[in-house]
Formats: sequence, structure tokens, C-alpha cells
Amino acid sequence: MSADFIASFDEFGRRFWPLFLPVVCLFAWWFHYLLFKRQLKSALFRFRHRQIAGIARRRHLQESEERLRVILSSILTGVAVIDPRNRQIEFVNPAACRLLGGKKNDIIGRRIEEFELAVEELSGDDTGFSLLPDQPKQRHLTTLNGEALPVLENTSSIIIHGAPFLLKSYLDLSELVRARQKVELLHSNLTKRVQELHCLFGVTGLLAQALLPRQELLQRVVNLIPLAMRRPHFAVARIVLGDCSVSSETFVQTSWHLQRPIFVGNAEAGKVEVCYIKDPSITSEDIFEREEISLVETLAQRLGRHFDSKQAEKEQSVFSQLLDSSPGGLFVVEVVSQCFYYINNHGCVLLGLRHDDIVGRQFSDVFALDGDVAELLSTADEDTSTSCQLTLQKLHEDHSPETVTAHMHPISSGTSGYVAFYLEEGEKGDR
Repeated sequence: MSADFIASFDEFGRRFWPLFLPVVCLFAWWFHYLLFKRQLKSALFRFRHRQIAGIARRRHLQESEERLRVILSSILTGVAVIDPRNRQIEFVNPAACRLLGGKKNDIIGRRIEEFELAVEELSGDDTGFSLLPDQPKQRHLTTLNGEALPVLENTSSIIIHGAPFLLKSYLDLSELVRARQKVELLHSNLTKRVQELHCLFGVTGLLAQALLPRQELLQRVVNLIPLAMRRPHFAVARIVLGDCSVSSETFVQTSWHLQRPIFVGNAEAGKVEVCYIKDPSITSEDIFEREEISLVETLAQRLGRHFDSKQAEKEQSVFSQLLDSSPGGLFVVEVVSQCFYYINNHGCVLLGLRHDDIVGRQFSDVFALDGDVAELLSTADEDTSTSCQLTLQKLHEDHSPETVTAHMHPISSGTSGYVAFYLEEGEKGDR
């Protein structure tokens, strides 16, 4: 059987051997075709995936670039990109163009040193920022118009297309500087107003001290005036009132002076004078501010009113002594209220009443107010040009009348009308 099998296999090989090689090649081709198809499909899938991912990345980069462009265009901080090799400006945003006062084409390509001034050491008097080693620093930029612009600069390093660049940002401090200057000006004005108030309060307190002699009072007042001026170290003052003249220790007459008169009554009795021993004006400012002029005028008016009242008190004291030494009784009645306004000592004796008991009382409580007297009192406020003699009925404590003769003279004081009665001791009728 083995020989027959071998013979059969040999005959089969001779008959079908030419077909064996094509079958094997066809089978190999079929196998490789199936394998290549799967690899091709996988390769096409990966290629498509990579293509979609690349499109997404490009879109993301475009969106990021557009977002960065919008951010740089909309921020108010100036941004500039500088090439450190040649110090040329490669990019500026619109805010930087506004700071430098030009267009982008006029700025790009120029050296950064054309716009930057030397770095300044910051102090608290400039903008309120402090300069530390790793913090932004203040400098001034020179605009295309030649103006110096205060800014706060911050510098960073960035990589663009594999090359290093400098990114500088500039924060405009001009508004901050102007605001700080306004605050300092307001603070300075407030300090001056406080000094003026101290001066006025001090003068008011001195004028309230009635026992101070005139010379000492004026000397203390004149010492307060320079402290209320804008330049107190250069200010001196002098007050002249009648034959009395007082001044600061270093007073000297200069061309920078301010003078206001002191009126006592209706007459000019002296003056208040303030001088600067050095020129206090800055640029086009006036030598004396409006508040300083107002202060000196107020002091002159207060001194005038004070000494006017002192003179009036002295005159009133003399007049009261003369009235009290008069042999007759004098009393004044207010027309509207018909109350006693004033009575001298002899009038109190004639009426038999104390001064405090009669001032403020009704006229009808002391004298019988008949028709003629009531009519005279009612018309006295309208006619103050005539005086007359009339008979009054004085009422005693038991309401018994006593006829007396008095001289009545209407007088006026401002908007009020008064009637003065003069009664002599001998001018009495029968009880």
C-alpha cells in the first residue's frame, strides 16, 4: 500500500504540479490583500483623524490669535514688543500708539530709546508708588509731540518663533499725577483755611478779654496775623490805631503789602497792614490770595466794631451818669408795647419804685392812661418831630391818683419808636 500511495502521489504531483505554484501565489496574494486592506483602512482612519485634529488646532490657534489681538487692542495699557538685538520696536498696540501720540507705522521700526527717558527713582511725593527691585518702575516717555508722559513700566521676556523678545507694558500715570496734585492743592487750601480760623478764633478770644490794655491787645492780635498767611515765614504785620502802633518783630515796609483801614464809627481811625519780606508769588499768581485779602478785611472790621463798641460803652456810661445826676425824673416808654424801657435814679425816687420793678412794666400800671395820653402814645411812632407838656395821673399802691405834669418828647431808634417823659419834682398837682 505504501508503494501504491507513493506511485499515486507521484502521478498526482506530475499532473497537478504546474497548478501548485499559481495556487500558492493566489493564496498569498489573497492573504496579503486582506491584510493590506485592514492596514489601509487603519491608515486612512488615522490620516483623517490627524487631518481633523490639525484643522481643530489651526482653528484654535486662529481663535487664540484673534482673542489676543482683541485683548491687546482693547486694554488701556500700552504694550510694545522690542527686539533686544537691535532695540527696535516690532509691535505696538493701539493704547501704546495713543500714549506716544502717533500711528503704528510711525512707531514700528524705531529704537525704543527715542521714546524712553532715564528711569527715575520714585518717592512718595510723585505718584504714591514705591520702587522695589522686582516691581515696575516709573519713567517718562517722550511722545512724538515732544511732551513728557509719566508712566509705570513693566518688562517681561517672551519667545516668538524661537527668538527672544522683550515685552514692555506702560501704564499712564498722568491722570493719577493730576489727581494727586488736586488733592495736594485741596489739602494745602484746607490747611490755610484752618490757619485762618485759628487766627479768627484767637482774635475773637482776645477781643472778649475786657481787661486787656489796648497796646497789649493789639500786639497779641498782630502776632497772630502772619501765621494765617500763605507764606507765614515771610509775612509780617502791623496795626495802627490812633496814636498806638504795634508790629511784628521783623516788620519792614516792602512793595508786597496789603493794607485795609479800621473804621471806628464813621471815621477812619487806623489800618491793618500785612507785608511779605520776599516775593511770595509763583509764576503768574497774585501776591495775596483772595482769602488772605478777605481775612485782613475781616480783622479790620472786627477791630473797628470792637473799639466802636468800647467807645459807645464809654459814651453810654458818661451819658448814664449825666442822666442819673439830673434833678428830674426821666423815663422812656416803648410805643408799640407801651412798656417802660429806661428810667433814671431820680425817676425811681419820684415814682417810689425800684429800677428793676419798673423797667418792663406797662405804662398803664403806673399812670392812668386817659384818652388824650393813649392817643399821644399811639401817634408818637408816626410823628417824632414835636414835644408837648401834658398832665398825667400817677397811681399809688392803693390806686389813688396823683396829678403830675410831665414833658413828653417822641424819639426813634431804628425801626422802634419811643417816648421820653421828663418829670421834675416840683411839677406836681394836688393829690
